[in-house]
Amino acid sequence: NILTLMNAFDLPEGNITENNYDSFLEHLNSTAPAAFQELQLKTCDMQTLLSEGVEGTGLAFIVFTEAITKMPISPLWSVLFFIMLFCLGLSTMFGNIEGVVVPLQDLNLLPKKWPKELFTAEEHQLTWWCFSGLTCAVSFVVALIFVQSSGNYWLALFDGYAGSIPLLVIALCEIIAVVYVYGIDRFNSDLQFMVGHKPNIFWQITWRFLSPIILLVILIFYFVTKVSQQLTYSVWDPES
Repeated sequence: NILTLMNAFDLPEGNITENNYDSFLEHLNSTAPAAFQELQLKTCDMQTLLSEGVEGTGLAFIVFTEAITKMPISPLWSVLFFIMLFCLGLSTMFGNIEGVVVPLQDLNLLPKKWPKELFTAEEHQLTWWCFSGLTCAVSFVVALIFVQSSGNYWLALFDGYAGSIPLLVIALCEIIAVVYVYGIDRFNSDLQFMVGHKPNIFWQITWRFLSPIILLVILIFYFVTKVSQQLTYSVWDPES
């Protein structure tokens, strides 16, 4: 709102601050009411901020943080809450790294002589890289974009697109590959060998028909919805 007022009335930078904002607001409203009404200033209060930030990073760092400050012994709950977030992210990364390392090992893309873990034989000796260490290093370098000034915009981009279309496409390709390429009968035989019996009729119908149809409908509906919507984006202010 302060930037909007300074740009609209051509005021010097720093002329309006948080301390004199209310007085300037009344002054401009009384001296130029027509121009003031066209600005459509936003309401700056905590309730509005909380209502707008109820998902994603806003849920973790705005809503929950505000709720914790109202609790007794709030410093203790704050420490426990962010430790929980750290453990949650760490446990998620175990599965993500495993999902990258195992296919690399199965495809034999790297020499078999390379160790599977990062280890040091003795002190002062070289530390050998492996699948896990190399994957973590690449992931760390890629993740550096999220700690830049524009990191929140990159996070919104990944959260909005990397977690929707790719997951639907991967799930659809996986079920088609297992059921129609590898063969559902061979898959049933593998399950019978591992657990001792074949899946019942419910799983047969779900894998053969229901799951592919549902995934395909969701994918088509998503594309139709995105194409029909007006393309919008958040403006990035490099000074913020």
